[in-house]
Amino acid sequence: MKKIVILLSAMIAATSPALGQSQTGEGVMITGLTKAYQASCNGVTFALWYSPQSDLAHMRDDNPAEFDRDRVVMVVTNSEAPANRRFAFTEPKPLAGFVRLFKSAGSRWQDITGPQIDPHHTGSAKKVEMRFEGVGDSYSSVLVYPAFTTIADPQDIVKGDYILRFAAYPYLEVEGSACPLTLPDLPIRVR
Repeated sequence: MKKIVILLSAMIAATSPALGQSQTGEGVMITGLTKAYQASCNGVTFALWYSPQSDLAHMRDDNPAEFDRDRVVMVVTNSEAPANRRFAFTEPKPLAGFVRLFKSAGSRWQDITGPQIDPHHTGSAKKVEMRFEGVGDSYSSVLVYPAFTTIADPQDIVKGDYILRFAAYPYLEVEGSACPLTLPDLPIRVR
């Protein structure tokens, strides 16, 4: 019976728009993170949370103890009626073309971003059409810091100060209208 439910869920997911997930445990997802940005658009709220500090194990993907401890979380929430609001979200994945990593070099910032260097995370980002089930429902996208090694040589990542910069891009559309998001540079200290 369980296999039938899983198969049926997969068939429904393949033939209809994805649903924004009701995540009552969202507070757990952002616990310990810093809110860097929030904007509202057409009844939907977009928030960006992140870890302002990390360590070399996480930044270099060198067997970090808690793989997903240091991360960026983008949360899209249906903040007002109607309950079944449609939206589209383009996750900045793979990172190449969407995210740049800058390292402090004295009084200037050095871009240490390279082309997509991880052959397992290639391709291009895809806009996913979704629909919320109710007011207060949310959709979350998580970017863990070990993923930076897909766009930067781990040997270029040392202790110090960094800036994570997202490209200007229409990440979010609500009911067919693009939402203007101006994501800030995110300062990260690697200790």
